[in-house]
Amino acid sequence: MRALLVYNPFATSTSESTRDQIAKKLQTVCDLTMQPTTGRNDAMEIARTAGAQGYEIVIGYGGDGTVNELANGLLHKGPNPSGPRLAALPGGNANVFARNLEYSSDPLEAAEQLAQAISSNRTRVVGVGSVANAEFNRWFLFNAGLGIDAEVLMAMDERRQHGKKASDLAYTLIAGRKLVSALKDRHPHITLRSPAGEMSTPLHFALIINVAPWIYLGSRPLTLTPDATHDKALSVFAPTSMSLLSFSKIVRGIVANQNLDSQSDVLALADQNDFSFIMKTPTWLQVDGEVLSQVTEVSVRHTKNALTVYA
Repeated sequence: MRALLVYNPFATSTSESTRDQIAKKLQTVCDLTMQPTTGRNDAMEIARTAGAQGYEIVIGYGGDGTVNELANGLLHKGPNPSGPRLAALPGGNANVFARNLEYSSDPLEAAEQLAQAISSNRTRVVGVGSVANAEFNRWFLFNAGLGIDAEVLMAMDERRQHGKKASDLAYTLIAGRKLVSALKDRHPHITLRSPAGEMSTPLHFALIINVAPWIYLGSRPLTLTPDATHDKALSVFAPTSMSLLSFSKIVRGIVANQNLDSQSDVLALADQNDFSFIMKTPTWLQVDGEVLSQVTEVSVRHTKNALTVYA
């Protein structure tokens, strides 16, 4: 089988030595070509033509952003379960998608697992989410977010641009500062609209989750919506209150990996196929850990059986 390994040479935890060892492992089970990315959205363009060039497997080695771009390239004409199969190797900081498919966080161990999956043709077809408005239509594999989490990721990107490394500690400190700031702002500005036009209570921020865990902090998985799986549609987690008491409950629940659906100050929905958000003020939006833009309205949809992945 012909496989294309697309790697980000600047990803958090990649190196030339590790990349060479990964290549040796994968070359035992497929005809492997390696191609680096050169900038933002480059992986998307590479994946668009992968099938036409005869590649049956597209492997992302980098952060979740690289894998997201590959998925968007493979899905540029819509659901593509019979197209090139997608695989992910951990090369970034969080590597949520690869780890949710039960790959090791160690890239060499994950490469061995992937080699075994290719050898035994161990695949599954997964559903994905998408966000869209008049300016864009973007697919996501594991989560999207409006508000605080996108703002945290913006701050992490700024750190990288100033030559500082992304880390779990930096993420935690930035998230803490953003949450403290949100506690001072008692004016939620996000509203969820159902397909029937029903409007939710105003929300402070919103997380749209395709599969749990939502994120990893080091080796620890953090799960807001345990029922979110590749076999179901999307879950939504959005606080309707940001008082100190409600915030404390949310933090305790996240740390303990508790189901927060029963909290009265949280909007928690499961298995949702189609809905939208309206914002009173421009709000940052992220998909799979990559910040897109500020939006005032965005439609969200789940598509079943969209991609075939090695798992």
